[in-house]
Amino acid sequence: MQSYREAGETRRAKREESYPLAAWLKLAQSYTDNKRWTQARDAFEQALELESLSDLARAGIHIAIANSFKEEGLWAQARQEYEKESVIVDHVQNDPAQELKTLDAANVLYQQSLMSIGQTYIKEKNYASARQTFEKVLTLQPLSEANQSAARENLKQLDAAQNTMK
Repeated sequence: MQSYREAGETRRAKREESYPLAAWLKLAQSYTDNKRWTQARDAFEQALELESLSDLARAGIHIAIANSFKEEGLWAQARQEYEKESVIVDHVQNDPAQELKTLDAANVLYQQSLMSIGQTYIKEKNYASARQTFEKVLTLQPLSEANQSAARENLKQLDAAQNTMK
């Protein structure tokens, strides 16, 4: 007789066989294309349950979930998903066994998530946290020119908004 845990593992394995990652992502994309955000997030969540996912794939799915929250104007939930992604990427970046191309991809994802976190703080009118986040982006090495420029531009806009409020 199977234990409860074994039965759960069997169900998970069958689900992975019948709904591989590509199928869940295709379903999620279809929902996204039709602006059915809740259903898209549900499909992404199902993809996250697959054990065969790499850390970077998990990070990418959290970005997709965050973007769906952003589309609905749910800034706090979007930020939480971006933060989940940044924790995963931080783990990848600090793993000495990772290949250089994986580290490069992780760095790009991390920069993008921090930029998005900063944007959600602006939407929530949490300007101090937005400033800290954009300043953190500027400390990253190597930093893409696009993210460097965008972070500086966001800081200038925060400065201008702050000067207007005085």
